[in-house]
Amino acid sequence: MRLSYNKQIAILVIISFLFIIVIPSITIFAKGEEYRQTIVLDAGHGGYDGGVKGITSNVKESTINLALVRLLKGYLESDGYKVILTRDSDIALGNTKQEDMKKRVEIINSSKCILMVSIHVNFYPSKYRRGIQSFFNKGIDEKFATIMQENLNVTLNYPTLNRNFSALFGDYYILANSKCPATIVETGFISNPEDEKLLLDEGYRMKLSYQIFLGIKKYIQTTLVEKQSFSTMKCAITYLA
Repeated sequence: MRLSYNKQIAILVIISFLFIIVIPSITIFAKGEEYRQTIVLDAGHGGYDGGVKGITSNVKESTINLALVRLLKGYLESDGYKVILTRDSDIALGNTKQEDMKKRVEIINSSKCILMVSIHVNFYPSKYRRGIQSFFNKGIDEKFATIMQENLNVTLNYPTLNRNFSALFGDYYILANSKCPATIVETGFISNPEDEKLLLDEGYRMKLSYQIFLGIKKYIQTTLVEKQSFSTMKCAITYLA
């Protein structure tokens, strides 16, 4: 049914009010809501499965993954989130790789978490390949991985490498089977001497984990604000119609 002229004007006034008054309040509300949420962090590999090794240091990927996850956990908990780790020591979660991955997914899906981040280190035959990249699998993952990638591009990839990367689709078991939005962050190429040196530096790991933290925050806040603003506008238009 076509709205009367007066109702059209009223709707425009309400929408303007939402952008000026209500949406800033929604942002504050969203900030409060996120503090009651659970996030799962997955340090890739562990135990007998050390992952890839550093080209010069021979450091195990699993060691770097766990160091980054512990730092990220600290940032998230300091901001009020509940954090669950799939592993908090150098262990595997099963006697085989398949058992290990199933256990990780079990932890994720039983936690009722709002999202999951799996931390890994990349490796490539050519030592010249560098950079940080996020991966997604399902539709619900793509937005999360994209927001994460954009933040990592602005803060780390472009300043370091003078280039940006796109979030990529990846056929990974942990992403395909996680019920919540999930991303894998490949934090650099341990096959590259420069990336390896950075990943071995505690100060850089603190910076990197903090930017992953900010990517998580941005995704959660953006998603909550969008949901609340859409719901509020829909109710206003339905009422006036």
